[in-house]
Amino acid sequence: MRYDEGMRGLLGTLWVGLAVACQQESAPPGYPPPQAYPPPQAYPRQGYPPQAYPPQPYPRPQAYPPQAYPPPQAYPPRQPSAPAWSPRPPPPPVAPAPAQRCAAGRVTVDRPDDRAEHQIKVFYVLPRDGADEGLDVNGAIARSVSSFDHWLRGQTGGAGLRFDRCAGVLDIAFVRLAKSDAEVASAGAFVREQIQAGIIAAGFDHPRKLNLAYYGGSSRLSCGGGAWPPKLVGRTAAMYLKGTPPGAPPCASNPLGASPTQPGYLDFSALHESLHTLGFVGACAPHHTRAGHTSDDPRDLMYAGDQPWRPQLLDVGRDDYFGHGRADCPDLARSAFVDPLPPSPLVPAGW
Repeated sequence: MRYDEGMRGLLGTLWVGLAVACQQESAPPGYPPPQAYPPPQAYPRQGYPPQAYPPQPYPRPQAYPPQAYPPPQAYPPRQPSAPAWSPRPPPPPVAPAPAQRCAAGRVTVDRPDDRAEHQIKVFYVLPRDGADEGLDVNGAIARSVSSFDHWLRGQTGGAGLRFDRCAGVLDIAFVRLAKSDAEVASAGAFVREQIQAGIIAAGFDHPRKLNLAYYGGSSRLSCGGGAWPPKLVGRTAAMYLKGTPPGAPPCASNPLGASPTQPGYLDFSALHESLHTLGFVGACAPHHTRAGHTSDDPRDLMYAGDQPWRPQLLDVGRDDYFGHGRADCPDLARSAFVDPLPPSPLVPAGW
């Protein structure tokens, strides 16, 4: 017997004996003495040898490829809400500064207008395969418009045509047609209609705007074309900058916008075709000839005849299309496209 087991048995025997003695001393008379219990049995301690478990191989951690996560979204700072009893309407949106709305460069949309009245929208249009000379951004078209408008105001005593402007700058839009130069030129006398259809297809169809297109493509008949309401209703005047009219020098041999104040042949022609599209010269004019022209002086802006055209004057004699005072014949002085706006302005027939 081991030492600790022997001591445990001895202590158990002493404890039982002490308990019996106490019960004998305190037991009331007439009760039998308490029973003496044998000491607790000492059981041998059982030892179990430790079991040897073989080590288990665990798989190595799997290597996952790194994932690219998008950068965290930047949320605006939270705005304190107004009390429920005092609702506040949101502030009105702030309009962009004119410098942002009307920044320089190529434009393919109709930007915000400075004026709401009838006006002329200027375009630089190219066929699908046309060479881009940047006439809308290098100042050539802007100088062309400036030159003939400056001349016109000098002829009228201050009145001119109203142009689409954004923050005071001529708003020139760029359009490239879906058709090639050969396809457009094959329309013959209807090149202008092809250009007009392309402008409308590009999203420009404002009900108060006349289109003046500088077309960098060709025509086999002339250097320009326009509508002539009411006989030919339309909203586009066009210059064919690569035109090759028969028996005349190529249109490209004339400079475009050489001066902002002195118009040349192409600049005068752009004004000429614009007035045609506004309905001038009316068939009721005393010197009307050849579908919208005058016959009395080759220096007249709207002249057509056997003599060479040398534009220098606006309505020679003031009796055909400007300032004639007749209510039964179109008068440019009363047009809704004139700036300043005249009393009781008139729009072209068919608008």
